[in-house]
Amino acid sequence: MVALDHKEPDRVPLDLGGSFVTTINVQAYKNLRRALGLSEKCTLLREQTQSVVVDEDVRQVLGIDTTGLYERPPRPEFERPRSDGSLVSEWGIVYKKVNGLYTPVKHPLAQATLADLDQYSWPDPLAPARFAGLEEEALALRKSDYAVVGNLGWTEVFGMAWYLRGFENFMVDLIARKEFAHALLRRITDHQKARYLKFLEIVGNAIDVILFADDLGGQHGLFISPSTYRKMIKPYHAEIIQAIRSKTRARIMFHSCGSVTPLLDDFVELGVDILNPVQVSAKGMDTLALKRRYGKRLSFWGAVDTQRILPHDTPEGVRGEVQRRISHLASGGGYVVAPVHVVQADVPSENVIAMCQAVWKSGKE
Repeated sequence: MVALDHKEPDRVPLDLGGSFVTTINVQAYKNLRRALGLSEKCTLLREQTQSVVVDEDVRQVLGIDTTGLYERPPRPEFERPRSDGSLVSEWGIVYKKVNGLYTPVKHPLAQATLADLDQYSWPDPLAPARFAGLEEEALALRKSDYAVVGNLGWTEVFGMAWYLRGFENFMVDLIARKEFAHALLRRITDHQKARYLKFLEIVGNAIDVILFADDLGGQHGLFISPSTYRKMIKPYHAEIIQAIRSKTRARIMFHSCGSVTPLLDDFVELGVDILNPVQVSAKGMDTLALKRRYGKRLSFWGAVDTQRILPHDTPEGVRGEVQRRISHLASGGGYVVAPVHVVQADVPSENVIAMCQAVWKSGKE
């Protein structure tokens, strides 16, 4: 937590598995455990994400400084593939597995009218199964030396709206069907707020960081203009962040993939403490420039490239990538090393190990 106080620790902290967005694919994890001489056990976080819980033995061997506390799947039957290989989430979104990962192929509100929103079968945000055993787990984790990251699944507002409507439909909604867009965003926000408030009522005093995720950018820019974000999405983000603040002192980590530099002042205004994942392969996400402009107002969590470096470079190249990000982001504190996103199945185990080794070395120079 020293780094998140914008002070320099004895070494830069390392995260792998502390959150839904900084963990590792199941196949890559099996390979990693084998490379470390450990048994091949693994526990899926969720079938839909094909990512895993990082176990204590791996945390110890790799020197990881974080651990995740995860909301439970509310209805496990929604986490099992059907006979045709598809998966239907609790929101009614249909996913198909493509190249080993689930991608949405059917959007349940694609043809919806304003009146249809009242008839839709909305998930129960307070389903007891979501929170089963969390208090006991939180108390145990609080006694550990790890920074504890609180995680709820699928916290998006903007993202959930287009998952339900389809991307093109919701882009049109934001411009031409604003009443419908607001009605949908209102319902999603109320759902997400209720989940956060209950989750934090149980574990708010036991966690150091809380994740809020809503992807707003792609490789080359934002999905929507800054003005549309400020008019249509930001007020709902503000509500959720205010709700989080009312229940915990944990730092708020905002996850948005892509090129989001035009919105960073907005994130600061909302009360965001940490930017994740710092997608360095996206336009304008230059780590040195980000540190110079926002280093006193934001911490950075991530920045180790998962698009090119981790899957395709050598261990030496990975070590160079980590050293570069540390040199750009760690001065004066405010940086946690992590992969830009979930480590995928094609990432060699030696590159994951090299990433961790480079962080250990950073504390010895």
